[in-house]
Amino acid sequence: MGIDYCIDYCNAVLANLPDSALAPLQRVLHAAARFVAAIGPRDHITPTLISLHWLPVCQRITYKLCTMMHSVFYGQAPSYISEIVTPVTPLPGRAHLRSAKNGDYNIPRVLSKFGQRSFSVSGPDAWNRRYVCFLHF
Repeated sequence: MGIDYCIDYCNAVLANLPDSALAPLQRVLHAAARFVAAIGPRDHITPTLISLHWLPVCQRITYKLCTMMHSVFYGQAPSYISEIVTPVTPLPGRAHLRSAKNGDYNIPRVLSKFGQRSFSVSGPDAWNRRYVCFLHF
């Protein structure tokens, strides 16, 4: 079991946390990359992360959320996950919207930052933003 597995384990619960809370995990990832690539503490880490094909922690969290939503979209997710997200298509008055044709999910409104961290909000948000992320490549 590698260090990247330990960082990725249950990281979907870290969605929408501030960068200051994710910084310790990012430092662990950088230390692991320095160890694997045998580079010094003053060498640049970004080229090493790219050569190892390792994503930063915040992008790993988004990737994990999108893979979970992919399972929901194709009906392969457990029912307890599928039941907490709602596609835009069956919602009244939204069947003809572009978001319904794209396979987007409804993002429920929440009143607190804590509520934004739940999978029912962060999962659909990551899934609906997937096209925007691909346009930047």
